[in-house]
Amino acid sequence: MKTLFFTLLLLFSLLSSCSPQKIDADDPNIYYTGRIDYSNPKAVKFAWPGVSIKAKFEGKKCIVLLNNYDNSENYYNLFVDGQLKVIKPQKKDTGYTISSLTDGPHTIELFKRTEGFVGNSEFRGFELEYGKKLLPIERLNRKIEFIGNSITCGYGNEGSSGNCHFTPETENHYRAYAAITARNLKAEHHAIAFSGKGLYRNYDNTTIETMPDLYDRIFPFDSTIKWDFTKWVPDVVVINLGANDFAHTNQDSTVWVTTYLNFIKTIRKQVPNAYIFCTNGPMASAESPLRKYITAAVEVLRLNGETRIETHFYPPQTPPYGCDYHPGIETHEKMAKELTALIKKKMNW
Repeated sequence: MKTLFFTLLLLFSLLSSCSPQKIDADDPNIYYTGRIDYSNPKAVKFAWPGVSIKAKFEGKKCIVLLNNYDNSENYYNLFVDGQLKVIKPQKKDTGYTISSLTDGPHTIELFKRTEGFVGNSEFRGFELEYGKKLLPIERLNRKIEFIGNSITCGYGNEGSSGNCHFTPETENHYRAYAAITARNLKAEHHAIAFSGKGLYRNYDNTTIETMPDLYDRIFPFDSTIKWDFTKWVPDVVVINLGANDFAHTNQDSTVWVTTYLNFIKTIRKQVPNAYIFCTNGPMASAESPLRKYITAAVEVLRLNGETRIETHFYPPQTPPYGCDYHPGIETHEKMAKELTALIKKKMNW
């Protein structure tokens, strides 16, 4: 009887040691950055580019639990101890296994490369070896919000030339100017960015579902689920809009400037102390009046007492280009260098 007892105990021990340790998505040691829907804390959902999920785990193995939500075409950067692997979920409830690691603490980051129109995402936590757990991870204090269009997303930035066309595989927000700037300044960042969106008029000439319409959403296509602006308050807001408004024809100055003024006022209500940087992208032509319009709007705001605001205009881009003649990686790096220096100076960071 005693032998049977110890045999069963040994068998239970062996089975336990082989069983995975489930770490739910609401574990306090998971470090989220980005607009995320926590309504189901065990399966959090998100859509905007640049959403980041970080953790530090014990053991030799980790499984990342992702849901290819609505059969989306999203790509992710998966970093383990700084080593990059690009992944794309092929089906629902996919588990990505990282194994053959040394038995020590390891850092992991899941970073959404692609933007909202590519699809929504769902994260369900991790699986570790039995008895292993997550450890506390260092968090950043600085916060930057980027509001923009395809340039901010990183549309086609990994394309081979201007002649290639967009695919989700060629979009890498991690290597777009916004994410690079945030890393340069050791800041968290949110990217409220969507290709083709304008301030007043979109690239497809529609005047509905513009970026001001999307600004308060967790999911770009769902106007019913609103972001709680008290959850994350940026120190800096960078606006990069206007290229799509002027893509086909110039806009009426009064209408456009008034819309820009109203949008900044909307932003200012949510972030009363943030420094706002009003920029234009490098795709705007030299003949475009966009710079003049932005400058006029900012001058009006300053005359009305706004002090924490600045303009910055990037020079027109040069080759090499990304897909559909969007900025390539080199242009994004140049933009990030300029913006990093400006924010560092104004914020004394």
